[in-house]
Amino acid sequence: MSKSRVALWVGSLIAFLVLGTAVADAMVDTDEERLGEVADVLVRDNPDSRVDGLLAWSDPDRQPVYVTEGRTRRRIDDSADLPDALHGALSAFDADEPVEVVQRDVSIDRETATVSLRARAGGERVDVTISLRREGQGYLISGVRVL
Repeated sequence: MSKSRVALWVGSLIAFLVLGTAVADAMVDTDEERLGEVADVLVRDNPDSRVDGLLAWSDPDRQPVYVTEGRTRRRIDDSADLPDALHGALSAFDADEPVEVVQRDVSIDRETATVSLRARAGGERVDVTISLRREGQGYLISGVRVL
């Protein structure tokens, strides 16, 4: 086999490996990307859609959720109580104008994660921090804090 043929095979193999790695990376979401979806849920137009989006990330029967609105903090242990608590806490996003995201951050520290969002809704600044705990391969919300 000639050197040019060997070089062609080696080049083809390298290109195949690089392409395969790129495709695999594109198909696998990182934890940061998946948790970024939590922040996306908060800026949905429909209040029920926001709450439904957060409910998909929660299970108060397994992981209690602490909902903090201003200085009021409630522990939610029952799935039936969580929708009302979230509607109340997220009511600042119910303005007629679209929510403008000012800052968004996702941080992960071993078994916990934090999704922070600073937004402008109805002319007011709203800061939301969502705390999550690792549960198996995913995360469950352990706290929602709105200031």
